Amino acid sequence: MNIIIDPGHGGTEKGAVYGLNGIGVMEKDLNLILASQLYVRLMKHFSRTALIRNNDIRIPMRKRCNTINNKKWDLCISLHCNASASEDYSANGFEVLHYPFSTGRILSHYIFTSMTSSVRNIIKPRALVSNDQKAILKTRPTSCIVECGFMSNCDDMANLMQPRTQMIIVHSITKGILNYCGDLVGNKLHEKFNT
Repeated sequence: MNIIIDPGHGGTEKGAVYGLNGIGVMEKDLNLILASQLYVRLMKHFSRTALIRNNDIRIPMRKRCNTINNKKWDLCISLHCNASASEDYSANGFEVLHYPFSTGRILSHYIFTSMTSSVRNIIKPRALVSNDQKAILKTRPTSCIVECGFMSNCDDMANLMQPRTQMIIVHSITKGILNYCGDLVGNKLHEKFNT
């Protein structure tokens, strides 16, 4: 299984920006921290694992999608942190997004289930979301977007900044991917999802 990890945003595309203890925290930086940790964990299980970016650079969406669509990738995991579009700072929790009726739906289910099991006491499970608007989800490999929590929510933000929480998030995403791959190899996905 060949896996590419997309740390969302980068460079001039900061993503969400929120303060914590008077310091402006940028989503692009949190995404890269989580993606780098996920890369290290996945390399222990999959020799063909890569990051779309490993430093603070902007990669245009078309180039990002072209990199993901390279024939060698089987899975794409895009990591983000969410933020409320309105002034509703109570919105919280993690989400996993997939393209409707795609194989990404099944991968998303495995990751969401694993995160719910491991992370729910720190960051609440919010939703498994079908989304046909995100370009990353329309790419060739089985893809999903993991929104790890809401930067606009004080509790989620404080937890996202904690190395222990980051480790638990990354561990649970890894476990979800391993469970998905194990069932894929064992031909159990058909039994579980009637695909």
